[in-house]
Amino acid sequence: MKKIIIKSKSAIYLLMLGMFALMTACSGLKHEDDAVRIKKEAADKYLKHQATNKMRNGRTLRGTVVGMNKVTFPNSCPVTDTTTFSTTTHIVFLDSLSKTDYDLEVIPIEDIDLMGPKTDIPFNKYYNMNLFESYSDPLNPMAMREVPVDSVYVDSCNMSCNCWETGTLDLNLDIDLPELSCPDREFSWYWLEFKGGFSVYNDKPTADKEEGRDATLLEITTGVRFGNEKQWALGLLYSTGVPTFNSFESVDIERPVVLLHGRWQSSNDRFLGLCMRPFIFGQIGMTIDELTVDLMKVNFCDECDDAIAEVEKLPYVDASIPISYGFGVGIDIPMPFLEIVDLSLDIGFRSLAFGESLSVLGYVNVPNKRRVNMFLFRVGLSF
Repeated sequence: MKKIIIKSKSAIYLLMLGMFALMTACSGLKHEDDAVRIKKEAADKYLKHQATNKMRNGRTLRGTVVGMNKVTFPNSCPVTDTTTFSTTTHIVFLDSLSKTDYDLEVIPIEDIDLMGPKTDIPFNKYYNMNLFESYSDPLNPMAMREVPVDSVYVDSCNMSCNCWETGTLDLNLDIDLPELSCPDREFSWYWLEFKGGFSVYNDKPTADKEEGRDATLLEITTGVRFGNEKQWALGLLYSTGVPTFNSFESVDIERPVVLLHGRWQSSNDRFLGLCMRPFIFGQIGMTIDELTVDLMKVNFCDECDDAIAEVEKLPYVDASIPISYGFGVGIDIPMPFLEIVDLSLDIGFRSLAFGESLSVLGYVNVPNKRRVNMFLFRVGLSF
């Protein structure tokens, strides 16, 4: 349970409004046709609706009585067996003029002309104070609605003085609220991800010209989880890749990628007060298009060393191994009612190396390595 500290008497009203606003947002407020009769001497305070500034009948308010609050505090300190207590009561009201369910008002019970049944034996334990008549049927004494009552205790003895009546001192109000827990997440030994991505990068349609590009891609990762809380994962990632030019021929080529993909994620299911786990990742591998594979073959050809050394003397040529790599950060958000899957988002940097084919100084189909750097945003599901 959590404790909320209230700093002033007016903050009590704000808390009440906030609590009821939260209740209406979470559960949906059922609108009623209640009538709240206001005493003649207090009617001037209610002639104008505070949220819409529309004029209304200050003697009889029409709308929904959301609930009633009874605030109790000791009359003397320290609290002993002989201590007496005082209680102040308010209703939380939503006028029919309100535009939204959050335009709530706090009305002290002293301003209300209570209309509950006048009997020697009260109808309920609240002495009929929480009974309100129907606006559309005021002449029917049985057309009453009972609204819920919440009780709050203010421990004013823990203040430096008793100033509840004047509202001039900080108040400590203890209210029990349910501790919200994050959805349970069950991590198995295997790791599987499906993600879509969007990348931005600079490419070269020709050797001396550069242009900005963007592309979408799909990626799948499979591997294993390990660690005492399955916080580590290692696997292989396959990406449909992005198109890049063979810059010496102005040909656009799709570059699928295979990467060794590893990551670490936090074992704490809360980050910045929200239900999510941050993670970091790193990648290394290569593209698997035809030109890149040809460049790899050249690098592992024992009989090609002299030829490679000769070719690399040519301008524009880099025949080294085309290794791609990347890294980034992200968050996993557990899915309610689905204990085996997270919504996963990340942003990262990827340096993509690939092979080209060029003709230079009389040589044809000369293998060459080029590199494109990109920023990548991905979103998907992580199992």
